[in-house]
Amino acid sequence: MAARLPEDPAATRLSYSQRLQTVVGLLAQIDRFNTDLRSVTEIKTLEDGSHEVQTLYFGLSSALFSNPSGTYAGFGKAGPSGWEWTTVSGRDADNIAAAIDIYSARRAPIFVTVPIAVD
Repeated sequence: MAARLPEDPAATRLSYSQRLQTVVGLLAQIDRFNTDLRSVTEIKTLEDGSHEVQTLYFGLSSALFSNPSGTYAGFGKAGPSGWEWTTVSGRDADNIAAAIDIYSARRAPIFVTVPIAVD
């Protein structure tokens, strides 16, 4: 869908209705992502190095991450220049690891408190 966006809007050959259809389609995809939970395995590079983590995204606003052993965990918030990540330790790290395990069906559901607020 994004490939249909012209690099130079003034020189596009798409009609207004085709442009509007593209914009509406993109907004629908953004809305679908923003109202969904997504679990992604990725490499996080922060102040203490790189770690493979499981990240649980809460739409476009917040995320939790933890390595498989639960010893490296934290949360992220969307900022003006991209995601801003914060590492945590102790009970917060344990709860984040538990929340990701629950989402991934590796653990029975329980209530856990995590250090983020979903906007």
